[in-house]
Amino acid sequence: MAKINFGKQSGDSKLSLDVVTHSSSQTEINAGDQLDRSTRDVHITDLPDIDMSQLALDLARLRTAPGAAGNENLKHAEAAAAAGDRSATKQFLMKAGAWALNLATTVGAPVAIEAIKHSLGLK
Repeated sequence: MAKINFGKQSGDSKLSLDVVTHSSSQTEINAGDQLDRSTRDVHITDLPDIDMSQLALDLARLRTAPGAAGNENLKHAEAAAAAGDRSATKQFLMKAGAWALNLATTVGAPVAIEAIKHSLGLK
């Protein structure tokens, strides 16, 4: 459940939000007063109901795939997934980017494909 609280908006101020959260999490966003010509963007994303242990296995397969040697983002995403840390996993998968999505598709790692798509905002 996401709860969004807006402050006063006046003038030419603009506030835009993109919120995607884990279905069992509770998220609260407080947007304070904007009384000038400012713009504020808030983007909150989290992974959906993904089996984190299976994701860690998929990411281990990606890390050992040809061409993936030394990719620190995959390494850190795998460790975060193994620890069950959805937020850190998402951050590292976002940094890995479309390259990781292409690799997961080539290797055939369905859980990694879903997680990467969600991390990149493609789902």
